[in-house]
Amino acid sequence: IPSSLVPSGSSTLGQFSRSEPYHGSNPGWLGDLVSTHKYWAANARMTYTGGVRDFALNESALGLSLGAAANRQILVTGNADRPVAAGDFSLSVFPTGRLTVVNNTSAHNARTVGDSVYNEFDNSTSQGTILMFHYLGIRTVANSTDLNYRVTPWIGFYAGYHYSDRLITTIEGFQTPGVAFQKTPYERDNQMHTGTLGVRIRPIKPLTFNLEGEVGRDDLPFAPISARNYHTLGGRVDYRTRKLRLATEYRELYNVNSPVSISTFSSHSRNYTADLSWSPGERFSLDASYMKLHLDTVSGLVFFAGITAVQLQQMPTLYLSNIHAANLSARFGLARRADLFVGYSITRDTGDGRATAILASAPSPAQALFSSVETFPVDFESPLARLSIRISTKLRWNAGYQFYRYREEFGLISHLQNYRAHTGYTSVSWSF
Repeated sequence: IPSSLVPSGSSTLGQFSRSEPYHGSNPGWLGDLVSTHKYWAANARMTYTGGVRDFALNESALGLSLGAAANRQILVTGNADRPVAAGDFSLSVFPTGRLTVVNNTSAHNARTVGDSVYNEFDNSTSQGTILMFHYLGIRTVANSTDLNYRVTPWIGFYAGYHYSDRLITTIEGFQTPGVAFQKTPYERDNQMHTGTLGVRIRPIKPLTFNLEGEVGRDDLPFAPISARNYHTLGGRVDYRTRKLRLATEYRELYNVNSPVSISTFSSHSRNYTADLSWSPGERFSLDASYMKLHLDTVSGLVFFAGITAVQLQQMPTLYLSNIHAANLSARFGLARRADLFVGYSITRDTGDGRATAILASAPSPAQALFSSVETFPVDFESPLARLSIRISTKLRWNAGYQFYRYREEFGLISHLQNYRAHTGYTSVSWSF
């Protein structure tokens, strides 16, 4: 760690120790049934795993807290069973040669059952806290129906409806000195409804177009970043011949989620890709690709801070990333037994285009601090070359060189983690 990043002040850690012995087992079984007929097919699977574990954690920390001596002891012990069961049933129907209907039902149930006790004791104040954990269960049931219909040999449509129901249950316990033990169960249930629609077009044999979209709604998302009110759009174009392949694709995902009044979350992502592969002969091939990934997320921050008095603070924060990535590689057959590979890759995140990490327009010191970590413009590039000589049908000798360069424009706490590396290597490859 650089000396500039080593913390200093009135709070320091002088001594720390920890031990974590544990013992466990994980038995399980798997079952699978398959039936295939002319007009229908069915597949059923089920798995079960019964994990068992005993554990203990003993930790102690000694040091200074705001100039005063402080030491703390933590002891965590417990035992738990972790049964996990999952089942899946799929039914496919083929009423005609152009129509396929698939219905899938699945269930997953994971539970952690047992007693876990967290004891924390502060020797300087002679005060302790006990936190007990008893149960965590996550049950998910999902059903989906997908339809694929080929109107003509060159155009087809597909659509689907997906539904899932998830229940999360936990039982925790909390106790402080002089207060009666409290054991509280919590439950969270949510349902997700999703619809998909797409079209596949093949006007000529080497050319394919694919367009699709999806809309989803969740009535009670578990976390602020979970999918709630979202939609996706996508399209792909492929052109394939024996020696040439061209492809381009576009995907976007918009998600709006604001499950609680004190926080907000929304995210927009857009991905653009293009690929090229060309093999005009046995001794030469070329591959190239480009990708742009755009992401912006808006979140709400809630914390306690203040200069004269500690107060509740609420403010939005925006993270923005624009990643451009390109790759180019070529293979040359120099002789009957020798091949030369050369390549170059470059990745750049332009962020939001700002010139400095901290925005001058930030209205408060807190927002100025958060604005410095809302974007991370970086550069990475790596050229390479490799010579491969075939010794026999299963044995090859390789020698290569690769250069790495990584550069940050804004560093965390003004520390730039820039580096360069030159790597040369030789190896032997054996295929069998």
